[in-house]
Amino acid sequence: MDSVTELLCHFGFSKNEARVYVALMQETSATGYQISKSTGISRAEVYRVLGNLADKGAVVWQQTEPALYMAVEPESYLDRLESQFNHNLQKVREELKEINRQTSNDTIVYIKGYDHILHKAKEMIASTRYELYIRCGATLAALLQDDLKKLSDKGVKVRILAYGDFSMEGIQVVTHPLRHDEVHRHRVSQLLLISDIRKMLVGQLEPESSGTVMGTYSESPEIIHIMREMMRSGFHLTILANESNVLSRFMGEHELFQEIYKDGSILRYE
Repeated sequence: MDSVTELLCHFGFSKNEARVYVALMQETSATGYQISKSTGISRAEVYRVLGNLADKGAVVWQQTEPALYMAVEPESYLDRLESQFNHNLQKVREELKEINRQTSNDTIVYIKGYDHILHKAKEMIASTRYELYIRCGATLAALLQDDLKKLSDKGVKVRILAYGDFSMEGIQVVTHPLRHDEVHRHRVSQLLLISDIRKMLVGQLEPESSGTVMGTYSESPEIIHIMREMMRSGFHLTILANESNVLSRFMGEHELFQEIYKDGSILRYE
């Protein structure tokens, strides 16, 4: 019995309320005097506790002289308690989400480790509701393929700019026209992911140095909007390059593009 009263205390009962409720469960009905006698709680305290339990909906009574009290059948009461708890939990979740939305989050946080960055990417993909932009190597895209498919199946727009050979049915994938040796050397391990213009993850995912690779995560609207427009421009330019042999050859051979991509410094972490 002690364990039951202790458990009830985790659900908003005081110790005396739990003792009185359990005592009533053992009787068809009882007066305040009888409850006081069986629990050892003073009569004045018992009547105060019975009033609290009635307010909680755990106790009902008959208007006799003296009044007879009865415990509400536990399954019915616990169902109601569960419903109230879930309602309040959802209300708190919505209120906190609204407060979080109203708070500008310009902080950039750092994530260390291949597994942690990959986990964050999967978490962001799963929570996306409207659109997802992702730029990464083909190997990394393949690792995220199941997560991306689930998202696409929900009707979310998914756009992938891939370095290397990668394709997915039902998802817009644009392949960057860099030569394969450059792809492998400079871009295959890099990740840029933007979810709903609200969250951004940039990472350098190299499994061979999994414990030391670094990534950054941000919810800064200003940074994300800039990066999203840069990524959209990258998509447009890549599509044009893929459609034009002249432009593709220019991007692959022009000195400026060679300089930009020669060491991957744009997304390089030291």
